[in-house]
Amino acid sequence: MKISESGLNPAVKVGSDFKKKDKSSIAVVAVLVAAALTISIILTRPAETHQAYTHMKRILLSSENERTSNMTAKPLFFFLGDSITEQAIDPARGGYIPLLQNTVSRSADIVAHGLSGYNTRWVLKYAMPVVEEEITSRSYTPSVVTIWFGTNDAVIMNGSRAEKHVSLESYKKNLDAIVRKFQALLPSADILLVTPPHVDDEARRKHAEEDPGKFKGIADRSHARSGMYARACVETANKIGIPVLDLFTFFSSQPQSERNSLLWDGLHFTPEGHEIVSELILSKMKRVFPAVASALKSWKIIAASDLAVTDPWKLLCGQRCISEMWNCTYDADTLPCCEVDLEFDTPLSDANLVAAGAMAVENRASLS
Repeated sequence: MKISESGLNPAVKVGSDFKKKDKSSIAVVAVLVAAALTISIILTRPAETHQAYTHMKRILLSSENERTSNMTAKPLFFFLGDSITEQAIDPARGGYIPLLQNTVSRSADIVAHGLSGYNTRWVLKYAMPVVEEEITSRSYTPSVVTIWFGTNDAVIMNGSRAEKHVSLESYKKNLDAIVRKFQALLPSADILLVTPPHVDDEARRKHAEEDPGKFKGIADRSHARSGMYARACVETANKIGIPVLDLFTFFSSQPQSERNSLLWDGLHFTPEGHEIVSELILSKMKRVFPAVASALKSWKIIAASDLAVTDPWKLLCGQRCISEMWNCTYDADTLPCCEVDLEFDTPLSDANLVAAGAMAVENRASLS
């Protein structure tokens, strides 16, 4: 028998090569089978698991939690007013704007333009073109507009601020025109008029005494005149058919000493006054604008306290974890849970998420 250089019979060598190839093939097949089994485990009942995962996602936005039920656009409150609104923007003054922002920040946004010294005539001529441009350019799109002017329109004609005076009839026409412009710009927006508030006559007289100019001692405003313009504001709102917040009547119904204590200079609100105004505005909006009341019940971004229960990244497993990328942990006070093991470099596939979602929903159902 001829022996090859390797010392083996050629036939034996050929048989040995076949055996080696068989072993390699078996190894490859084993790997493929293992992979197939893994995939089949992950993708078992794909339709059902996808449906379950979709259901699990809906849990996060379930109507069972009213804070996360309303997924419509976040409302935007737009405030347009004079120096009372301008000072209200300042947190250092305890302004009603930051107070409102703090109250509704998870449910609504706020934009405020405070125009110190402005009357309705100047608003129409100078402010509204700017506001119209901002809105048409989509800088912001208000869903609620609050218009609060009249304090400067109501200045005494022969007083120290006579240049700001606007007659009652012109004031009503100007208010009407401002409202109509907003209605044309924002057909679906809610609009609220706010009357000028009360005035502390004694404080305004003292303020006038400090004037070093020719108007020294001549008051610029009065409680009575503010009331006239407040009534004109109410008439205008009723004529147009929109709601109005009558601050003048509200504060005038209180004892004089109490209402005047809410004005730091006889005209502008103290922090305590701003707090009351904030509550009145929000209460009025909720009462006359049902959509606002509904929207304010809803948080547009889910609360962290809810995620502790419904977070899909921390799922109740109970039975097993999905593949080695899910790290099973146990706590004496809780059920077994699966958490994403962030040490793994391989990202979770959609299939893993689907399967995990199915398990989460199944276990949630078994616990209920």
